[in-house]
Amino acid sequence: MYDREHQALFAAIRSGKTINNGRYMAQSTMLGIMGRMVDYTGRALTWEQAINSKQRLAPATYALDAVPPVVPDKDGNYPAGMPGVTAFE
Repeated sequence: MYDREHQALFAAIRSGKTINNGRYMAQSTMLGIMGRMVDYTGRALTWEQAINSKQRLAPATYALDAVPPVVPDKDGNYPAGMPGVTAFE
C-alpha cells in the first residue's frame, strides 16, 4: 500500500503534476462525523443536516486552561450518546 503511494508521489514530483486529495480527505472525514452523529442519535441524517449542524466538538478557546466541551461527571465518566435520546442542533 505505502509503496504504491510513494511511487505515485515521486512520479508526481518528477512530472510536476500536483496530487491533491483535499476534497477526498474532507469528504471522508465528514462521512466519519456523520456516522458518529447517526450512531449517537439513532436516526437518519442528510449530508446537509450534518454540514449545517451547530454542534461543536472543539473548545471555545485554545489555551492550557480552556474548558473542554465535554467533561466527566463526579465519578469520572464521560456522557455517551444514546440512540433515540441524544439530539444534535
